[in-house]
Amino acid sequence: MSHSADAIFACMDCKVYFSLGKAFYRSMGIFNLVAYFHSGQEGDPPHSQSIYNTVLWKMLADHAGHCLNVLTGDDTSYKNLLNDPASRKIGGSGPCALSFEAYLRDWPGLQPLVSSTTPWPSSPSHEIVHLPHSSFFAFEHTLQRAALQLSSQQQGLITLLVPDPIPVSIWLPRFLQRRRPAALDRYHRLSLRILPEAYAPLYEGPILTSPETTSFPQEALLPSRYAHLFCPLCYKMLFLGQVFPPEQKQPLFFLHGKDPSQPNHKQHQLSRALWKMLADHADHDLFVVVEGSRHYGQHLADEWICEIGGDGPHDTPFEDYLQDWPG
Repeated sequence: MSHSADAIFACMDCKVYFSLGKAFYRSMGIFNLVAYFHSGQEGDPPHSQSIYNTVLWKMLADHAGHCLNVLTGDDTSYKNLLNDPASRKIGGSGPCALSFEAYLRDWPGLQPLVSSTTPWPSSPSHEIVHLPHSSFFAFEHTLQRAALQLSSQQQGLITLLVPDPIPVSIWLPRFLQRRRPAALDRYHRLSLRILPEAYAPLYEGPILTSPETTSFPQEALLPSRYAHLFCPLCYKMLFLGQVFPPEQKQPLFFLHGKDPSQPNHKQHQLSRALWKMLADHADHDLFVVVEGSRHYGQHLADEWICEIGGDGPHDTPFEDYLQDWPG
């Protein structure tokens, strides 16, 4: 693994980038298979434990929905971007550069303080959700959101309230053919109950619906929104966590899990998986897809998608994904 090349992580839409140091390849002569990134300086920590990691998490939030790419010195796109007078560099010095310290200054994702009005579920083991409209994508999408809310629980129940009569001809046959929806395949300890909307008064707690169809009278009832890093070429994704603030279209930061004392850049396993995904998908167009965007529900509903860190039939657990990875 002696061959290496300079590498950058770039937003191709905004022409903003920062250096990843060196990309170390898996073997000589195979220039498109990156194994890992490192500063190249002996004794420096892995990127997942350095300021590079913090910068990466902020850049993912700043450029959600944009075309992101890992470019290496072997690529023409790398040279074109660095020579473009309109490009801007994060880190380093110079008239067109912004230091890491300046870029991260006052960023709330450094140490998120989640307010008391943050809309966690009213019950730690029960989510009540409403099907916003009668489509299979809406069905999968709604269940995915509820499943993520309960993912840290040992057991959980999702009550899905649907229009009465239930539109069997539209989506229920597909649900039965697949045994369990993809959202629940990833969280085997969750169970699903489908009831008509008329049962809604029997239950307590907020009913979550899609942001496009709901008006929110108070902040405490705002639904959570989620984000994934997605490679459309390989159909792989990494769950980045909940979007903060949930009411804004553009994220400020992501929070994986429900412990606000552990921002994403301090979650070691999650950050290692993120850096490995960048290496595995170097030169691929990557996108941070946020709930409410045009393709979010479509991506999550696809049964063949592989979620890194998931436990579904096509997913790869963190332990397997990171096994023997030198980065």
